[in-house]
Amino acid sequence: MGAVGTGELRDEAALAEVLRGLGREVEPLLVARNPDLVSVIHGVAAVPDTARSMVDSVRWCDAVVVMETPGAARVANRIGGLTAVAQALSRREVVRVRVDDRSLLSGLPAAPAEEAANLLRGAGADAGKPVLVVSPKAMADEWQTLEQVRILAVAASAWLRGGGSVVGLALSPNAGDGSHRIHRTRRDAVLLAEVARAAKHPVPVVGPLVHPALLKAVVALAGVVVTARPETIELAGGAGVPCLGFGWERSVRERLAEWDMSALPERPSADDVCGWMAGPGVPAAEQGVTGGGPRRHR
Repeated sequence: MGAVGTGELRDEAALAEVLRGLGREVEPLLVARNPDLVSVIHGVAAVPDTARSMVDSVRWCDAVVVMETPGAARVANRIGGLTAVAQALSRREVVRVRVDDRSLLSGLPAAPAEEAANLLRGAGADAGKPVLVVSPKAMADEWQTLEQVRILAVAASAWLRGGGSVVGLALSPNAGDGSHRIHRTRRDAVLLAEVARAAKHPVPVVGPLVHPALLKAVVALAGVVVTARPETIELAGGAGVPCLGFGWERSVRERLAEWDMSALPERPSADDVCGWMAGPGVPAAEQGVTGGGPRRHR
């Protein structure tokens, strides 16, 4: 039980970590907001978090675990209620598990590389070439969202001209961070379609609703990552992949500084992104375009 079934990467990564800790000898049954989503991503049985499902499930279980995920703060009262109901119905001790958010994604074990390569091939990407991963996020300021699309299209075009392959990560089924200021249609997959149109080249998309360990493996196969999402920076940092970020949000700037990665300026240009991709430690994408490049956090 807990804040599971949201489709958000941090929540699903926390669930994956808890399931891994339980071991294979345990047969878990999850009480989730979206049981079908949980079953698809994690391959475990799940039931909806309705009163009837809880009564039927908790009454006959051998143990109850209430998971406090990174998203638990926004549903704290609900989790408290789940705990109370579970204790009343099961007459067993209810264990509350808190997952550490600080190293959740960077320390997440990656799936086998071959599984990631198969996923890329299934999406239409050429896993045999150097891969650029682009990972957008809708912003409350639509100008920033449009700038993301423009710069990611520049990066994709440059990488493709250099003989590489481009794949887009759609990490969330929701728009942005769920803020009411962002229209629900501005989901990652929609933004990646706009990147493809601007680049005048298809951009295969991986996600959403992919197991976090598999997303980590996809990022690990990349030569370069360009993103506006702090979660993607953590995945890249944990995998040792060079990453360039849009530094408009504090959470992004903090992750970039933590991993000693580069940030684009407030008003990024083609020279900024192409200069960085042609710089030291990054596979060259387009030698004909140079620029001062973005600043690096120290």
